[in-house]
Amino acid sequence: MKRLVNRLSGACLYVLLALIVGMSSCEDDANDWTVNKNYDALFRPLTFDKSATDATSVTLRYSQIVNAKVYIFEFYTDSLEFNAENYVRTDTILKDTLTVFSESNTPMRVEYRTLFQEFNGSTQYSVRMKGEDAQGKASTYVSVAFKTPDEQLFTGVEVTANSATLTWEETNRVTHLTLAQMVDTKYGEEKQIDLTSEDIAACSKTLSELENGATYRVRIYNNDALRGSYVFKTLGLGGSEILFVEATETGVIDLSTLLSNFVKEKECSNVTVQLTPGAVYKVSELKIPGLDNILFTSTEANENNRPQLIVTNKISLASPIQSLSFEFVCLNGNGEASYMTDWKNSSYAQSISFTGCAIQNIKRTLVRISDGSGVFMTDITIDNCVISEVGTDGYGMINFGKNIDQLEKVSITNSTLINIGDQLMDVKGGIGDVILENCTFYNSMGNEPCADNYGPVNVMELRERIFQETEREKAQDYLWNELVLLQSQTFRTVKGLEYTYQIRGNEMFVSRKTKSITKASVDLALEKIIELSGEVAGPKKLKCFGASYLYPIFIEMGLIKSS
Repeated sequence: MKRLVNRLSGACLYVLLALIVGMSSCEDDANDWTVNKNYDALFRPLTFDKSATDATSVTLRYSQIVNAKVYIFEFYTDSLEFNAENYVRTDTILKDTLTVFSESNTPMRVEYRTLFQEFNGSTQYSVRMKGEDAQGKASTYVSVAFKTPDEQLFTGVEVTANSATLTWEETNRVTHLTLAQMVDTKYGEEKQIDLTSEDIAACSKTLSELENGATYRVRIYNNDALRGSYVFKTLGLGGSEILFVEATETGVIDLSTLLSNFVKEKECSNVTVQLTPGAVYKVSELKIPGLDNILFTSTEANENNRPQLIVTNKISLASPIQSLSFEFVCLNGNGEASYMTDWKNSSYAQSISFTGCAIQNIKRTLVRISDGSGVFMTDITIDNCVISEVGTDGYGMINFGKNIDQLEKVSITNSTLINIGDQLMDVKGGIGDVILENCTFYNSMGNEPCADNYGPVNVMELRERIFQETEREKAQDYLWNELVLLQSQTFRTVKGLEYTYQIRGNEMFVSRKTKSITKASVDLALEKIIELSGEVAGPKKLKCFGASYLYPIFIEMGLIKSS
């Protein structure tokens, strides 16, 4: 039995040795199986997503594809369908040209971000991405969908009674405009206006033969892609007769008689009075004849060159009217008029409005109703105006001597009020909504709410007071109030370009720039000035929008040390 066991053991040992030898002899052929090229690929990235989008661009964030030499991005106008008919373009980026956004010790977690431009607004897109090595071996696709927001290419519009000049951002990707006029509450048929090469180069187009006082919607396209939309209103009163009033050498004019004769001659009930930009018209009392609606306006919507209507007594009405309106006009009481309007229940305007106006030097009241019994008004509206030195002799800027039966709304918006008397309004009776929005008050109304009572700031003392101010919000208000006082003064950029500015609400509008500079941007600049203790070596150091225009102003104020 022992011999048998030994023999079996020897046999097992032999088999074991044979197996080992056999395995050793096959070692070189252990990995000789065939490889399916469909699966011979680079690893796909761990991250692929959109970081940000705007109307014409998208920023994509993605992680590194190990061994990839190029990154290929394919864009389609669909939602992850990638149909051939929706193909837009392919962008190929060399790996060596990429800048790392976020480093990592793990190669697959290194992150890149790339900005892709020249897309259309309001459009659904899909993008897929893969990487390839030097031999053409690729990763599988990763994909993401995104939608661009609405685009606004228009930067502004300048209107007259019968024309509008539109401007837009510099681009050669525009082909035509469409124009539609509002009729009742809907826009009518759109008219296509092709853009010439000159229009495209100038980034501007003037539309003529428009109706006065009409509302229009204009759209700008690149072929079928909508790139912006703008609604504007021409100057004047819709459906009215237009009276153009020329200025005289002395400025003195009998506007009341001129207006009365015009209404009789035309037998009209609606009148637009057009005044010459920059001209001065001097009247004592302006009497409005019997009609329904009247509007005083400039021939241009230019806030830097308004016609000046000096009324040393008041504006009176022959009979009740529906509306009295002023737009882009300077109303000046010349320090003589106690009331710009002084009405009773026998003669009043149901609606009175001031748009884009300068209103100044009125001893007591802009809108005065001495007896409000039987008076039913829809609104008193003040928008985008600069009002100064009103109510300094008592009363409020709006004053009712006795209860008014009804006033549906008082709205004061987007305006700057300087040196207003001890109260904004002294009103009694059936007052509805009171809206006060986006307004700047300077040295106004004593200690009443909505007044900025930090006191006037001498320009020479401004720097010291701001740098010493512990309440940052108060320092910001010091600065903004000073900007209000300095508006319309001429400044020069570091390159010698002249400009002026105006403050409307919380925005600064520079004469050489279409986009406004917001108070928030000014606050950011102030933060940087304080951080650098006034040692600011050039506009770029302010690191805010509009720095090239703010920088010279701050030097003038003494906030920045002049080099």
